[in-house]
Amino acid sequence: MGLWNLYFIIKLFLHGSGVLHVNPWLNLAFALALCLRLPARWARLERWHTALALAIGIALLYHESSLPAPARLGSVLQTLGGFTLAYWLELIARVVSLRGLLLLIALILAYALAARWIRVSSFVVLALLCLPLVQFMQHRELQARTAVAAIGAASCRTGPAAAQSPLSGDSLGHGLSTFFAKESARTVSFPPARRPMDIIFIHVCSLAWDDLRAIAQERHPLFARFDVLFKRFNSVATYSGPAAIRLLRGACGQSDHRGLYDPAPAQCYVMNDLQQAGFEPQLLMNHDGRFANFIDDVRVRGGLSAPAQDNGGVPVAMQAFDGSPIYDDYAELAQWWTRRQASGASRVTLYYNTISLHDGNRLVHVGGSSMSTYPRRTGKLLDDINRFVSLLESSGAHAIVVFVPEHGAAFRGDSGQVAGVREIPSERLTEIPVGVKFIGMPTSSATHPLNIEERMSYVGLNQLIAGALAGAGTAPNAAALPAPATVAPLDLATLTAGLAGTPYVAENDNLLVAEQDGHFFARDGSGTWLPAN
Repeated sequence: MGLWNLYFIIKLFLHGSGVLHVNPWLNLAFALALCLRLPARWARLERWHTALALAIGIALLYHESSLPAPARLGSVLQTLGGFTLAYWLELIARVVSLRGLLLLIALILAYALAARWIRVSSFVVLALLCLPLVQFMQHRELQARTAVAAIGAASCRTGPAAAQSPLSGDSLGHGLSTFFAKESARTVSFPPARRPMDIIFIHVCSLAWDDLRAIAQERHPLFARFDVLFKRFNSVATYSGPAAIRLLRGACGQSDHRGLYDPAPAQCYVMNDLQQAGFEPQLLMNHDGRFANFIDDVRVRGGLSAPAQDNGGVPVAMQAFDGSPIYDDYAELAQWWTRRQASGASRVTLYYNTISLHDGNRLVHVGGSSMSTYPRRTGKLLDDINRFVSLLESSGAHAIVVFVPEHGAAFRGDSGQVAGVREIPSERLTEIPVGVKFIGMPTSSATHPLNIEERMSYVGLNQLIAGALAGAGTAPNAAALPAPATVAPLDLATLTAGLAGTPYVAENDNLLVAEQDGHFFARDGSGTWLPAN
């Protein structure tokens, strides 16, 4: 096979490192085909034979990688085309590490030396023949571990569902269909507001619990300041557009990814529902919203038609991954609050989107890559939000502040994807810190913040907001607009007791990850299920 031996050796090495998922049978068939020699009378076809082999080899390598599906590749390349040169160089440096290059050089040298003395092709074919056995043993080990978890879970359940095999594609597919059917029937209604107040959604790009743990910021003072903190909230998506649609349609249960781009029932659109409840919708971003048509996802698919407010007068804090300006978060929010107070509106609901933590951003007048500055940028963003909460409190505001990230940053990456890449919707990317702060509304709780440990998503969050709206209008007396001193405290234990949990299902346009009995399984675009942990 000549140099094709090196192709298979490198692939086996990457498979062992967890970078590729090599299909042994396809590779074995390809290797055997390469071993065949064309008859002498067909020598003129040798060039076409080589070209066909190269095409097959590249296609097979792409199929076994974690790169986007071919159907999505066009949009991905279009997105990558908007990146700055500095960001391109940073991404290349992450993918091609010095250690990886040294190992690759050592592998090539070892092959060149071994090829002089032994028949490498025989060992390559033997390794490909052994690979199915290795994968079978790994599968049996995972199946055994999963079965133990299933038995433990079954002891807490009744009925035939307890006996289903966690590794059964049919079982997982049926469970997924049941999940989406149940989600399609869930809705949240917001009661009419009975007092002047605001609801402020702060939608943060690229921040998950895993990122916070990686940079030792999970105990930032902001999180202790929330009244309710969701510890296992699922963002579902790992990209900004789908995440914004899911948040803005969060008055209904979770839809599949394709459903995000179809019209939703009227009751699903959170900002429209709040408008009917007496709130004026407003839109604010610390960026221009043009990249990947984010503004269209907010307006057209998210149902927020309000014009984006002007960033004039706000200082530029950093340059985005596409070269556009990103404005300072605290200055942006403080300027909005000044305008809000002067407006005279009795009730406003604001959707604020910030991309200060997005991969590829560069701080103004500060060196370093976006990865090296991520801890600093995160600390500043959390400080800015904390400072904004203090501003609201000191001005006597009555408001519900909802801090909810879009998705994680993949700050430390994993074996399946490099740092900053978010193609695989794993728990590390989608389990996000969501906090709710009631400002100007007294609360009662035995603990602070009140931590929600159950798996939750947008329906549970909106149920909490709806319950708070209903409770915020009650008082010991019958005043239509009670003064703060007469408002009955919000009983957080009661508010959170009936929140609807949501089983873990996360999804992008070509890959879905679901949890069953504590184990995660991924389904690709072809419908094939594979263990994901």
